Amino acid sequence: MNEKNFDSDFDATLIDFADGRTEYIIGTESPFSTRRSVLIDDHRGNTWVATFICPDMGRKTLTRLVAMPNPRRLAAVIRGVLFLGNVDDPASFEQIAASGSIQDIRSYPEENVVVVTTPLRILCLDENGVRWRSHRLALEGVSLGEASGNLLHATVDNEETHQIDLFINNGKIAHSTFTLPESFYTG
Repeated sequence: MNEKNFDSDFDATLIDFADGRTEYIIGTESPFSTRRSVLIDDHRGNTWVATFICPDMGRKTLTRLVAMPNPRRLAAVIRGVLFLGNVDDPASFEQIAASGSIQDIRSYPEENVVVVTTPLRILCLDENGVRWRSHRLALEGVSLGEASGNLLHATVDNEETHQIDLFINNGKIAHSTFTLPESFYTG
């Protein structure tokens, strides 16, 4: 696994081919799709391959495997597409709508979340899946910073670079160095 900041009760490794192992196809094939396989060892005697099908972006995109707060769940970013699922149930894996290609995924164990960015938004994941999706925050990208005390610090790139702090529990804006609609803030 690329990032194992949470204790997972399984192993996941990117591989080239299923090579005769039990294989589960996750996603829908299209004329412009690509495949990427992940070998899953569930530490309970089962080894299987998840072959993720996702759009071929035609450019380099992020691929990363990240342990989730739930020790039996995996977040797989495959060619910029986010998939979540439980390693005990291959059919549980699903593509998560993210409003663009995934640019970054980071674990914040002290806050018990995994955070994902696209060029426009932030998604926060917890042990159950997607906790929240931010409003559209940027035109040119979002960079993740540190997290502490229920606050996620990020940098937003528009025509200028701005700092923004979001509440981890609900995704609302705590502070921003640029003007945002009132509905982005908490009460």
